[in-house]
Amino acid sequence: MNVDGRPEVRGSLADRYHELMGFRQEAFERYRANDISVVAGPPVRVTFPSFGFRDQGMKHKRFGPLYVSDSPPMFSIVDRIFRERAKPFTILEIGPGRGDLARHIRGKFGNKVNAYYGLDRDETVIGPWTVLEDISETPDGIDLVLASEVIEHMPADVWQTSIVEPLRQKLTRDAIFIASTPNPTSPGGIARDFTHVQHYPWYDLAAVFRLTFSDVEVYRTYYAYDPTHLLIMAPRFILCFLLGIEWCPGLICVARNAR
Repeated sequence: MNVDGRPEVRGSLADRYHELMGFRQEAFERYRANDISVVAGPPVRVTFPSFGFRDQGMKHKRFGPLYVSDSPPMFSIVDRIFRERAKPFTILEIGPGRGDLARHIRGKFGNKVNAYYGLDRDETVIGPWTVLEDISETPDGIDLVLASEVIEHMPADVWQTSIVEPLRQKLTRDAIFIASTPNPTSPGGIARDFTHVQHYPWYDLAAVFRLTFSDVEVYRTYYAYDPTHLLIMAPRFILCFLLGIEWCPGLICVARNAR
């Protein structure tokens, strides 16, 4: 512990290799997978666009009185978290980008947001949040950290030692950390974007977050965002099952209870 009672920032992933491998094995056992050759494991969340009769404060298309809105898996998980908790959140979003998730939260759960902070390397990014220039500017008392399609854009050591560990000291006791990332064991996936520098199979995603959090859930995700993706969902599942490969293109980690 530091002299002020805060936990110290811990070492690199290489220094914690055996601990990391132990948490990987824990993930195998939790999701009844034997080893890295098993593509099954965490539960699957299939997400569809949402439908309603009013603008939901997010990207949408209008068909007469009906609004069809974008509802990717990250939005679905965040909605569940907000419904589960009565008291408001103080939020930090890492890499908010165009602000779709922030606007969704502000529009749907604005009365449950104490403060919303955004940290992005791109200085031109603006949105409905208070801009932080550096991770060190993060205030104490963060209840919810969001990182949508961010973790894969930096080496794992940078993510762990420069983002997660410093934030650990800023979190409330019951804080939640939610991160989504492409599933590298799904065909195509992460290799299509040259800015993706780090792959996280589900068992390694779980292990990395277990270094900091006591309770870690991982979900495999499939987003049926148009009729084509809906129609090919069943054939994709069958073909991937027969070939022994992963059919879900996304992963989401929900971590609680920082250690």
